[in-house]
Amino acid sequence: MNTRPDSLQTYSRIRLRVPAHPRGLIDRGRLIDRLEERRDARLTVIQAPAGYGKSILLQQWAERLAQNHGQVAWISADSTEREPAAFLECLVQAFEEAGSPIAPRIAAILSREKYYSWKVLVTQLANGFFEFKHPSYLLIDDAHHLRESEALECLQILLEAVPPNVHLIVATRQDLGIPLGRARALGQVLELRADDLRFAPAEAAKFLELEGHQNLTAEHFRHFQERSEGWIVGLKLLSMSLRADAEPFQLLEGASGERRQIADFFSEDVVSRQTRELQEFLLHTSVLERFCPQLCDRLVGNSNSRRLLDECEHQGLFLVPLDQTRTWYRYHPLFAEYLGRCLQDQMPGKRRQLCLQAAGWMVEAGHHVEGFEYAMRGSDTLRAAEILEASCDSMWRAGQQEMFQRLASRIPPQVQALHPRIMLAIAWRLCMQWQVAEARNLAEVSKTRVAELELSGRIDTSELERLNFLVQHREGQLAHATYQISALEANCTVLAGDLKSIDDPYILASYFNSLQYAEREQYNLQRISRLAELTRIEVERSGSRHNEVFRAAITGPSYLLAGRTEKALAILSKGLEIAEELAGRGAQLGAVAAIPLAQVYYEMNETQRATELLDRYFPATAIGFVDQLVSGWLTRARLLCFEGKYAEALRALDSAVEFAGEHALDRLETMAQIESVAILLRIGRPDDATQLARSCNLYGRKSPGELAPVRNMTRLDGATAAIWCRLAATHDRIGEALKFARWWRGVVANAQAVYETVRWDILIAQLLMLCGERLAAHRALSQAAAKAAQPRLIRPFLDEGEAVAQMLLQMTRTASRGSDDNNPFMQELLSCFKSELKRVDLFDETVTDEQAALCGRMSSREIQILELAATGMPNLQIGSKLGLTEGSVKWYLQQIFDKVGVRDRFLAAQKARQFGLMK
Repeated sequence: MNTRPDSLQTYSRIRLRVPAHPRGLIDRGRLIDRLEERRDARLTVIQAPAGYGKSILLQQWAERLAQNHGQVAWISADSTEREPAAFLECLVQAFEEAGSPIAPRIAAILSREKYYSWKVLVTQLANGFFEFKHPSYLLIDDAHHLRESEALECLQILLEAVPPNVHLIVATRQDLGIPLGRARALGQVLELRADDLRFAPAEAAKFLELEGHQNLTAEHFRHFQERSEGWIVGLKLLSMSLRADAEPFQLLEGASGERRQIADFFSEDVVSRQTRELQEFLLHTSVLERFCPQLCDRLVGNSNSRRLLDECEHQGLFLVPLDQTRTWYRYHPLFAEYLGRCLQDQMPGKRRQLCLQAAGWMVEAGHHVEGFEYAMRGSDTLRAAEILEASCDSMWRAGQQEMFQRLASRIPPQVQALHPRIMLAIAWRLCMQWQVAEARNLAEVSKTRVAELELSGRIDTSELERLNFLVQHREGQLAHATYQISALEANCTVLAGDLKSIDDPYILASYFNSLQYAEREQYNLQRISRLAELTRIEVERSGSRHNEVFRAAITGPSYLLAGRTEKALAILSKGLEIAEELAGRGAQLGAVAAIPLAQVYYEMNETQRATELLDRYFPATAIGFVDQLVSGWLTRARLLCFEGKYAEALRALDSAVEFAGEHALDRLETMAQIESVAILLRIGRPDDATQLARSCNLYGRKSPGELAPVRNMTRLDGATAAIWCRLAATHDRIGEALKFARWWRGVVANAQAVYETVRWDILIAQLLMLCGERLAAHRALSQAAAKAAQPRLIRPFLDEGEAVAQMLLQMTRTASRGSDDNNPFMQELLSCFKSELKRVDLFDETVTDEQAALCGRMSSREIQILELAATGMPNLQIGSKLGLTEGSVKWYLQQIFDKVGVRDRFLAAQKARQFGLMK
């Protein structure tokens, strides 16, 4: 029999029971797990705007708690519980419904409430909770109805007074205003917000499947998720729109807060309930991507924005805080679009004014990119261009060149043409992207515009000097990109006269980098370290860490040329580390340092490291220096040759030539062609090599005198000279080739260019062997090894193949008889050759001293040719008989002469018979 006073029997029981949730709901398992982990919290607050699934989550957890952990009391609050007595009465009945009746005396006291202060009643009620033996949970849904009421004070007192086994869980749209600082510090509070409640991608996908959208593509689903940001009701409303629309998948492209179903929800459930002042605030700030109180003050024309933003948060108006200090906010995108449409309907033309006001505030606050965006939205491209031009230097120093280029592309060309700084900045960027023709055109237009400004008298002297300096600097960058080294050096000389008046560390760092490049490419290495240090100082002054990557890309190869491989590795590794910090692993910025680093590793025979870097960063053809492209393609081709993939290496070099042709990069084209010729010679195709060289003007049309080292000759000239020598040797012009090689060797040795000195010494050694000057050849190779030992330049030897291996083998065998040629580095080279060539016969330790005079075993083809040559048959006839060209026969004979150590075919045949190779 019910003994409660009648006054307590009138309260509706419907809202005191956990609602039966509809079928087909998404299980919020990940959130239930979080709640379960902290079910011992004294207070759990689930706060989010309407439509985030707070009630459903509370229902699902209530079921879990009731099954496993104790008594669960439920209250679906409304405005009738704002009075203390009504709320306390509701609370007592909720626990009775849950099967945990509070002591009858409490009910009796409540029936006589008019004789008691409600605070006394709360205390009595709290004492009643101490009679509970098991965990008890009070769940209050829609608790925002209690906000700013005495009922909420009741709840606060209860929270502080109840025993540890009683737990309070509330779901609310708004901040309840309960002080939680102390409880948070003690770890007694669990809070879930909108960010926690929003659907994760997997939950959203499951929801849409249950809604009947099983055929959504990944792109459609991504669009759903982006537009709703996991807001559950947003997904539901978009789903309804999708079903109702005649062109459902076209709807997704334009799904926004302007759709009728979504707009109706915002209008009826959110905005219409706010004060007029708050509604106007929402409309005025709807144009903003993000906002703070000061920015809002500018747009609404008063200083009430802090208060209104706090009210938006308390009201749960789809306001998303962007920081912990509650300074910056944004609206949910669907809500912002709804507000934007309302602004257009209610205040036509106001949007442009608000955008331009926002642009002005953003620029004043130093947020130039956002200022630019608002100016563009306000359809004021002139103002946008002014903002971009003013921020050009700061964006460049901050490494935001890509963003600058993207923003500038949105400004009409006729507006760009009025702003030379913008054009000059884009020209520099295009140089780094190897779009030389476009960069040159912009530089010319800029130069013309600067001249117009000077004639008009509408520019002050200091700004004119600055612009002229920038024009000159960009011309230098064009010379750098197109490998016009003399022009680059002359440009640096001109710029040097203005350095004192241009105190811009970013530009100065670029200047010193370009000067170092010009000097290095002309074999002037004396000032490399000094210029590298000056660049470092200016990079540090500029505060632009990304500039350190470009410094490394120039200085590292300079140190490699000088034979200082450890320094090259150090600076390039540091540059790569910085690039990966700034842009992430595998990004284009990293390629600027990674590709020359791969070349250094390759030259030191650390092929695995070189391969790993190139696999990650090459081909990287978006930004950088031409050097980077040359290093990348040549190192890739050499690694392929190392693996025996010669055809693939030649195809890679063809790709380099194609890319160079598309971008007018003559140096890359020539270096790729030179490498292709070298590979063809290495694999025994001298006729093909000659044909390619003639077609590329690398051989035949230039006399040795034209390629002889004179003042201002470049490393490209040196590479061209080296391939000419190799080709000349295949055409029996060995004497000319040797003389020419010695000229160049003298130039690079005097310049202390250790890397190229080693390569020339190795080539000279091979030419001397072809002349039959074995001892001189050994001395040349010994010189190369002596210079290569400390920097560990191993690949220049290995890439030459058997010819050098045979010489090294001869030298080490001679050393065993007392010569001083037997050093550890030569032994290491031989060990590398043994591993790489896999020729057991070449390194046979049982070969006698007499047989060692023969530099390696001859192939069956070589023996076949020598047998015919020994009969006096001409080369042309031998080729016809064996299906070879005359040039190929000559090449084979030179290989034979190299191996037997004589330059006469009859003596060669005699020596081969002596060793039992021929009958």
